Amino acid sequence: MHFSLLSLQKRLLVLVLLITFIFCALFIRLFVIGGIYSDNLMIKAAPQWVRSLPLSAKRGSIIDSSGCTLVHSHTLYDVYVRAKNVENPEEVTRFLSALLGLDYQSLYKKVTNKGVSEVLIKLDIDDETAHIIMDKSLKGIVLGENIGRNYNNGNFLSQVLGFITVDNVGQAGLEAYYNTFLKGVDGKVLNQSDVKGIEIEDTLKYFIEPVAGLNLQLNIDSSIQKIVEGVLGEIMTEHNPKSVSAIVMDTQGRIVSMAKTPSLDNNNLPRDDVKMLMEYTKNSMITDIYEPGSTFKILTLAAALSEGLTNVNEYFYCPGYRIVSGEKIKCWKTTGHGSQTLVEGVRNSCNCVFMDLAMRLGADKLYQYLTAFGLGSPTGVDFLGESGGIIMPKQSIQPVDLARIGFGQAVATTQLQLLSAFTAAVNGGMLYQPYFVDNIYTDAGVKVQQNMPIKKKQVISPQVSETINYLLYNVVNKGEGQDFLSGYDIGGKTGTAQKYENGKIAQGKYVSSFFGMYPTKNPQFAILLCVDEPGNGVYYGSVVASPFAKKIFEGIFEYKNICPNTATAATTSVEVPNLVGMSLSAANILLNNLGFYMELDGEGLYVKNQYPRAGTVLSRGSDVMVMT
Repeated sequence: MHFSLLSLQKRLLVLVLLITFIFCALFIRLFVIGGIYSDNLMIKAAPQWVRSLPLSAKRGSIIDSSGCTLVHSHTLYDVYVRAKNVENPEEVTRFLSALLGLDYQSLYKKVTNKGVSEVLIKLDIDDETAHIIMDKSLKGIVLGENIGRNYNNGNFLSQVLGFITVDNVGQAGLEAYYNTFLKGVDGKVLNQSDVKGIEIEDTLKYFIEPVAGLNLQLNIDSSIQKIVEGVLGEIMTEHNPKSVSAIVMDTQGRIVSMAKTPSLDNNNLPRDDVKMLMEYTKNSMITDIYEPGSTFKILTLAAALSEGLTNVNEYFYCPGYRIVSGEKIKCWKTTGHGSQTLVEGVRNSCNCVFMDLAMRLGADKLYQYLTAFGLGSPTGVDFLGESGGIIMPKQSIQPVDLARIGFGQAVATTQLQLLSAFTAAVNGGMLYQPYFVDNIYTDAGVKVQQNMPIKKKQVISPQVSETINYLLYNVVNKGEGQDFLSGYDIGGKTGTAQKYENGKIAQGKYVSSFFGMYPTKNPQFAILLCVDEPGNGVYYGSVVASPFAKKIFEGIFEYKNICPNTATAATTSVEVPNLVGMSLSAANILLNNLGFYMELDGEGLYVKNQYPRAGTVLSRGSDVMVMT
C-alpha cells in the first residue's frame, strides 16, 4: 500500500512537471510570436485579410527652357469588380456595360465570377465617368487611380520627348532615359476583408500615398523649335524629300532645338504597326549614321591648320581630279577649279584641296584629330540608343581611303556627333558633351540635379579656331553684296553626300546639308540642317539646304531681337533671271552682277535648266543652280 502511494505521487509529480514544461514552452512561443516576430508575421498575414487597390504615382512633367509645359500627367481611373461583394449582378452589368461601352455577356461573366477576388474591367476612364460610377455607390465596384500622359503639342518635339507604355514606363526618348526620375513611387489603398475575400464594412482602411515623380527642365527653347519645325515643313513641300532634320545647339553643348519631319503625334501612336512606329518615332539624328560629305571638310581643315601643314595664303591647283595610288578621284567640279588659295579652295569646296591636306596629315595624325573631335564613339548625350559612328580601322586604311576621308567620304557619323565636332572647331577648340536636360526638380520647386556644360577635350587652339571661322565666313559671304544674310556675321559650309545601299552607291540618292554658326567671332550657337533624298531633281546642299538654313537664322534673329549691322546690310530682295539657253560665261556674269553665286551641275557650255526658276525672289548671296 505504501509502495502504491509513493508510485502515485511520482506520477503526479511527473504530470505536473510535464504540464509546467508545456505551459512554459507555449508561453515562450507566444512571447516569440507576439513580441519578436509580430511585425514580420503581420506583413505575411496582410495579403490574407486585406485587398489592395493601386494608386499610380503622378509622372513628372517635362518643360522647356522658358518654363512652358511640354508634357504633363493627369488623373485617370481604372474600374475593378469584386464579385463576392456584388449584390445585384444583372443591374450592375447593365449599368456598366452601357456607361463604359462593354459587351454585356463578357462583363456579366466577370461580375459573377466569385472564384476570383478582383478583376479589372476597364482601364483609363476620365474623371467625369468616374464620378458617375461613384455616385451610383455600387457594392463590389471599386475605382483605382491611374495616370494619363499628355503631350501638349502633339508631334511637336516628338522624337526627342519620346513616349511611355500603357503602364506609365518610359519606352523611348527622354521619357525612357529619365524614367527613374520621372516615374515616382506608386501607392495603394488597403481594405480589410474576411476569409472569403469579402470586404468588411466599417473597418479600417490603410492609405499609402504615392510619391510624385520629378520634373525635367530642358535646354530646348520652344520658340526656336517652332521656327525650325516650320522651316522643315517648307522643305518637305518644296523638295519632297524622304525626311529632313535639323539641330540647333549652343557652343557649350546645350541642345536648343532638335527636329525631324515626318513625325507622329505621341498622343495617338500606331502601336499596332511596329514598323511605322519605329520609323517615325526614332530619333535618327542620334541613332543613325550617314556619310556627311563636304561639311566634313571642316575637320580636315582644322587638323591641317593645327599641324601647320597649310595657311590661308597657300595656293593649290585643281585640274578636276587627283591620282592616288593609281586611282583617279574626281573633284565635284570635273572641269577643275584651277589655281586657288586656301580661302578660295574652302569656298569652292574643292575636293582636291582636301585630298592634299589629308595626304599631308597621314593616317596617324588625321585619326588623332578625328578621335579628339569625338568621331567613332558616342558623344555621351543624355539619350538612349546613341550610335558612335563608323571610322575604318587605322591599320587597314589605304591611301585612296585617306584621300576620300579628307573630303567626307569613307566615314560615317551621326548628325549630333558631327555638329558637336563642328561646334568644337569654331568655339575656340573645346569639345563639349551635348545634353538636353538643364535641371531636375520637385513639384515644390526644389532642384534635385543641375546639369552644367561638360568640357571633354581641347582639340585645337583658339587661334586655329579663329582661322576656321574666318574661312567659313568667306564660304557663305562672297563679297560685293553676296552675303549669306545681309548685316549678320554668319559662317557656314554646305555638303552634298551620296548615299549607299548594300555597299554600293545608290544612284540619284543624296543627303544635302548645311552647317552654320553665328557670329563668327565668339560663336553663340550653331545649326546643322540635313535633307535626306530631295526629290525634285536638285540635290546640292547650296541650293537645297542653305536657303532654308538661312530662314532658320532669320527666325532666330527675329525671335531674339538681334538686329542686323546697318553698316554692312544691303538690299536683299532680288529676282532670279531666266538663264536657260544662255552660255555659262554670260549666265555667270549676270548672276554675279545681281549678287548671286552660281553652282554648276554638268560639263556643257550652255544652260539647259536652272533652280530656282526664273522670277523667284532671293536674297543677295544666294546660290543659283545651273544645269548644262
